[in-house]
Amino acid sequence: GFGFNDFQSYWRKKAYVLAERLCARLARCLIYVSQANWDYARNHELGALSQYRLIRSGIELAQFPVQVNDRGQKKASLGLGKHKPLIISIGNLKPQKNPGDFVAMAHKVSPEFADAEFLFIGDGPLRKRLEYQIIASGLSHRLSLPGWRRDAGECLAISDIFVLTSLWEGLPRALVEAMKTGLPCVCYAADGIADIMKDGVNGFIVPIGNVSLLAQRIMQLLKDPALRKKMGQRAAQSIGDEFDIDLMVRAQEKLYDELLMQENVPQFRLACEFKYWYDLFKFRQF
Repeated sequence: GFGFNDFQSYWRKKAYVLAERLCARLARCLIYVSQANWDYARNHELGALSQYRLIRSGIELAQFPVQVNDRGQKKASLGLGKHKPLIISIGNLKPQKNPGDFVAMAHKVSPEFADAEFLFIGDGPLRKRLEYQIIASGLSHRLSLPGWRRDAGECLAISDIFVLTSLWEGLPRALVEAMKTGLPCVCYAADGIADIMKDGVNGFIVPIGNVSLLAQRIMQLLKDPALRKKMGQRAAQSIGDEFDIDLMVRAQEKLYDELLMQENVPQFRLACEFKYWYDLFKFRQF
């Protein structure tokens, strides 16, 4: 991501843009995880287009969807109802992720769907404020903040809808994981979201800050199991090999090797050539 965004004051953003431009002059290459970030950088005149590279932020694709043998038991272990619809989000509890809008959405959905439950996995500086907001909204028994968990993949697997309320993003891994799990997603129109989501096709994209429409889209999915299933299937099909973490690492290594070779420094060239023959030897062993 960038050190600047459209939610900063004019002078703060301008200062960070200037700093990014200076740093770009020192770089041989600028890597972006989404086309939206690429375009944002170009619009702010960061570096030259010849420096730009697009390498996706990968996940361990083979692990998704995570298999859960007993969904009801898993839900019960989290203090959730075994057969109640679950709306989930994952992220840091910080201003960028805008978790307050997730709580506000839950407050709007709850009166219409008395059995719906909400789960926000993550932690951060806004936790206390969110806890007060949850109490004030009367959601203490319906919205959980379990903190960071190692079983986030399992939590996605037992959920029905994924929600992302971020104000700005590169291309969030949590969204990629949720889509690969087969969840219909409802997201704010932050930066890289449109790289992988098409509104009304494999999820819903909502204007940033429009909590009412966010809630409406979620209720639309809750009312229509067939739509949830169809959008979830399309979401899973949208996540291809370009998001595989192994391919991401190989793409980065290839780029670094190319840059080092261009430097024409003997020790760098020797290291790259050694790595080439070493990798070739390893490949032939298998």
